Amino acid sequence: MPTPTALVMGNWEFVFQTGGQSFYADLSLVSASAGSYSTAGLEAFEINPGFSFVSLDQPDSSFTLSVSSTSEVNGSLVEKGQEGEAELNFAMAGTASANGDSITGTFDSDLGNGTFTAAAITKSLNGSYSTCQPGKICSASTITEDIQGPVITETSEFGSGSYNLGTPVGNFAYVTANNTNFWNASEDCDFGFVCAVWWDANSTVLLAVSFLPAGDPAPLDQTLGVLYPQ
Repeated sequence: MPTPTALVMGNWEFVFQTGGQSFYADLSLVSASAGSYSTAGLEAFEINPGFSFVSLDQPDSSFTLSVSSTSEVNGSLVEKGQEGEAELNFAMAGTASANGDSITGTFDSDLGNGTFTAAAITKSLNGSYSTCQPGKICSASTITEDIQGPVITETSEFGSGSYNLGTPVGNFAYVTANNTNFWNASEDCDFGFVCAVWWDANSTVLLAVSFLPAGDPAPLDQTLGVLYPQ
């Protein structure tokens, strides 16, 4: 029996585009059996023009993928709402690269048809980032974030502090313990909201975001800031 094309294990990012909208699914890909894959972690969200962030992830959402010996890919990504009903249902068909580190294809969804790309993550989140663009004059309100492994260290006009990061899923990582003073002591990570950082590979910027971890997409989900690599 022909051997299915093997995909690279680990963090991936899927980008779905339809009708001017971009939906992202960052996940940790694991092998269920030869040619069959699922995920050990999934974060899904929508980035609108101007980096407006809306979280779509739900605990009972699902992802499956299969790859044939001829590199044909079929799969589904189902995002469920608060009542347990599917809000987004992406049915994927595409082709994997020969070395198993990327996929291109098309999808059908409740929102219409579109194209998608997917790639294994090769860039670590480690590095220094700032709200001040390189070459620009920085103001007193500039915020810098330095990520080294599981720790993100912030410096702002209110001082500095270090916060723990969860294990990255795709390009996405939660700010975990002691996060209520994260992002300039603005309380955006308090009152039930959580904060996270996400590397936008398309725009080559780091987004700091705040959102509710469960429930229907909230109008208070937001991008806290756009940070540029230094």
